[in-house]
Amino acid sequence: MTTRPFSDIDDRLDIPFFDYGPEVGQGSRSVYLQGQLHANESASMIVLHALRRKLEGEPSSIPIRIVPNSNPIGWSRYLETGEGRTSADGMNWNRIFGHPGREPKTIDEVLAHRLWRLSQDRDVIIDVHTPEFGWAHVYASCPATRLRTFDDIPHVFYGAPSAGPFDECHLRKAVGQAPLASVTLELPSHEIPNDSYVDYWSDRLLTEVEAWCKAGASEVGPISSGQMTDLVPRTSGASIIMCEPGSIVERGKPILVVQGRAGDTEILTAPSTCIPVCFRRKTLVAAGYWAVRVIDLEKSP
Repeated sequence: MTTRPFSDIDDRLDIPFFDYGPEVGQGSRSVYLQGQLHANESASMIVLHALRRKLEGEPSSIPIRIVPNSNPIGWSRYLETGEGRTSADGMNWNRIFGHPGREPKTIDEVLAHRLWRLSQDRDVIIDVHTPEFGWAHVYASCPATRLRTFDDIPHVFYGAPSAGPFDECHLRKAVGQAPLASVTLELPSHEIPNDSYVDYWSDRLLTEVEAWCKAGASEVGPISSGQMTDLVPRTSGASIIMCEPGSIVERGKPILVVQGRAGDTEILTAPSTCIPVCFRRKTLVAAGYWAVRVIDLEKSP
């Protein structure tokens, strides 16, 4: 195992990374994991540090690189202001990878360029996040680029990669160079990341890494999959969850009630058979903005 800072024009851009196993090219596959791209998603960093410690006691036969905190700029801002999802100018940190390989000109582009250089030669890309207030799910472009051991978790298949997100920028590489898997793994954020939580999810990732040491892939597919759909209320207020989050809700069933301050209410119902996976933190919702995100099981890319 090696560890060293990946420095740039500012001390805040030191990105610690940890390498395990042989050099890239000496194993059949290589894996890259990163966390806390959105700097307010600290559970991802905690879990990846736990995974790192487990790998120190279990020598790997394939190259593995772990970047527990991939956004030192956002981290500094998060510590100072409590805001970590966006940059100081309001840019979503997971939308800065439109052209990560070109020479950077802004501080955001420097970060994107450095993370690209750390990851672009890897076969498996796992970007670990947490939703605002939500349940575990996985983003992948299609079943062929998913992970091997997470089929028990609902999947969002988004089809053709777009500009901006970290996992998708790797899928736009030239044919023959694209990774075997490139996903965003959303860890649950509705519970406190205690030692049981950290041990469970670091074990899941260790199992995934070990699976890439072996030949063959699962042909079963995810237990459930679809496209992400936002439910947007017309009423601002406090919300009451009316379903079992992370579980299937049938079309027309209530998902959320919005209680307005003047006594008015609005019920958001399932637009189709779906799985609600993300809600607003602190139960507060605003008219015209998403209040619930559901995986629509009746839609496919």
